Amino acid sequence: MEKKNVYVSFDYNNEEHYKFIFNAWNEHMDCDFLYNHMSSEKINSNNISSLKDLLSLKISKCSYVLVIVSKDSNKEDLNSDLIGYKNWQNWEVAKAKELNKKIVGAKVNSMFEPPEELIGACTSWARNFNQLFIDSSFINV
Repeated sequence: MEKKNVYVSFDYNNEEHYKFIFNAWNEHMDCDFLYNHMSSEKINSNNISSLKDLLSLKISKCSYVLVIVSKDSNKEDLNSDLIGYKNWQNWEVAKAKELNKKIVGAKVNSMFEPPEELIGACTSWARNFNQLFIDSSFINV
């Protein structure tokens, strides 16, 4: 079975450890997906327009977008006026919708508020955050 190419959206400023989890899953486990993430810090640019172009390219190359909903997923970014959305996760979800990507939401805690753009946009919800459950979520999408 061919692995699904997945763009993972998460709050990079406060939840960077998810990057390490997905990297470990891809390197050491038999996952049904390939992790693909490029955060604004990784791109290393302060030019919002350039960031949007690069992130758009990454999202366009994926079939799926996995949105990790954590404590600060709907928190307003200091550059929200320049981003055009409340934060980068909201922008990434809006871009995924624009590009007709399948979207999976995964709440780290059921009490956490999802990015506003994610509400009503998910084709599937993972109610548990682990590799097996995430894998199975993509089977049904």
